[in-house]
Amino acid sequence: MTTWTSDELRILERDYPHRTAQEIADQLGRSVRSVHKKAARLGLRKSEDFYADPARSGRLTGDDTRGSASRFRSGHTPWNKGISFDAGGRSAQNRFKPGELHGAAAKRLQPLGTERVHKGIRQRKIRMDGPKRQRWKSVHSILWEEHHGPIPDGHIVTFINGDPTDIRLDNLTLVPRAVLLELNRRNWNDLPPDLRPAAITAARLAVAARRKERGK
Repeated sequence: MTTWTSDELRILERDYPHRTAQEIADQLGRSVRSVHKKAARLGLRKSEDFYADPARSGRLTGDDTRGSASRFRSGHTPWNKGISFDAGGRSAQNRFKPGELHGAAAKRLQPLGTERVHKGIRQRKIRMDGPKRQRWKSVHSILWEEHHGPIPDGHIVTFINGDPTDIRLDNLTLVPRAVLLELNRRNWNDLPPDLRPAAITAARLAVAARRKERGK
């Protein structure tokens, strides 16, 4: 996988809220999937103006006729309305019950508190229900919240020395996603551990300076 350059990150940050991923991918010579994936990691979102334009966002409007020929008409009666199905035999006794797991799914079920390493980050299972991505949480984020409270929206906890296996409170810092984007633009993962704290400070100052400039 090709590393994103500082120029590419700047284009992505500037254009992703207002342009389609396909347009950005064509400009950068990358795949649409790569653009969406990097934008998600950086916390970038489409703007309201983008979603308000159905021609670009692909969203349907109230008077949009796309797909109308295949839609059910008002008052349409399904062919199987009022028809009950009974497979007979012992089908009722042999049906899966809600929440019941069997076979490979039951073997893969992991209890609360189970830890795993996913994409280099240690995670802990915190719930049994809901979307799969919400059942696991990074251990370093849990540690941070135990001492400092919930992580604010638009922020992320990262490792000061760049080592995701070094899960110590002293090695964690809370930064806005804009600061993380600035750090990635500066390729801070290539810096030695002793220079990373200074890089974080410099990134914070750069982001603050840009915001102050925009506010003028």
